[in-house]
Amino acid sequence: MSAMIFLSELLRRSIFDSDNRRIGTLRDVWVTLHETFPVVTALVVQHGLSAGVTNNDKIIPWSQIQSIEEAQIRLTVPQEEITSYTPQSGEILLKRDILDKQIVDTQGFRVVKVNDLKLAQIKHTARLVGVDIGMGGLLRRLGIETPVERLSRIMRIHLDER
Repeated sequence: MSAMIFLSELLRRSIFDSDNRRIGTLRDVWVTLHETFPVVTALVVQHGLSAGVTNNDKIIPWSQIQSIEEAQIRLTVPQEEITSYTPQSGEILLKRDILDKQIVDTQGFRVVKVNDLKLAQIKHTARLVGVDIGMGGLLRRLGIETPVERLSRIMRIHLDER
């Protein structure tokens, strides 16, 4: 079983090529919706310090990603061999298109807000395996989950993962 990876923890993570040179930081993740658990097809990597999707961004195909489970995301190729990926129809960006959006919870038949997304690296793929609609996802996004977790343990308040 692989480790669970939250999108909020992945975003802004550094990406290094196979020669250990820093390429940039992760800005977004492309997935295809053709399967029950959407498959990651590519990573959007930001060069420089600009905000918003720019021409400085590289879209790197999943086939050139070694792992997203480490502290840094590693590629299987040196910088010069990175091939550009063109998203296909039926693919969406997780941060741009789903994070912070209202979606319908088909089990609870209600509209919920997406606070975070849960990914798992399984064999040679990475998949979207869950949507976090709980307070923990929101706190993780804001970068204050750990202090609040400590406080909740002291005060014996349980933060549900939903």
